Amino acid sequence: MKVTTPIDVIKTRIQANPESLGNLTFVQATRRILSEPNSNEGDDNGDDNGGGGYSILLGGLGPTVVGYGLEGAAKFGLYETLKPIFSSLLWTTTTTTTTTTTTATAVSTLTTAAVSTTSSTVLPYFMASVVAGAAASLILCPMERTRIRLVTDPNFAASYGLFDGLQRIVQEEGISHVFSGLPAMLSKQVPYVSTRNNFVWYCRL
Repeated sequence: MKVTTPIDVIKTRIQANPESLGNLTFVQATRRILSEPNSNEGDDNGDDNGGGGYSILLGGLGPTVVGYGLEGAAKFGLYETLKPIFSSLLWTTTTTTTTTTTTATAVSTLTTAAVSTTSSTVLPYFMASVVAGAAASLILCPMERTRIRLVTDPNFAASYGLFDGLQRIVQEEGISHVFSGLPAMLSKQVPYVSTRNNFVWYCRL
């Protein structure tokens, strides 16, 4: 996600300023943002540098790295941790079908066992993915809220970083506002994590 931070900055600025940037192409919007005066510099000595500079494209890098790092650890780590737990709770074996057909060949027996094992893991693995995706969304929401504030408010970015910025947002807007984007985050992360994790696992079979 560090590589895509400049793209995220431009996208966020376009969404936050549709009047001035909404009618521009991505390249035009990038040039406009880079040419904007940087309110963080030159205020004390009256010297304006004439533009925000390329460093503005790295706005919100801290929340991006920390947020998506924790999110990745949650959606993969929790998934692997919860798979055996949900399997033990919901395990319904169907492998007895392999012992009732004594005349089946060895190949067909192994095939039946593989299908039985796969079918018995679909539900628990899917549930593990859903819980992991929900937990990842819960972790990512505060980081994304802080990132957006740092990108769209230069004065805020000049005074605060990741952790003190998040604390300031909670003080100003309340803890509930930090998670105001959770429904949208859940609608994106849960389907993605569920599909991705299970697809990769079943491709290994």
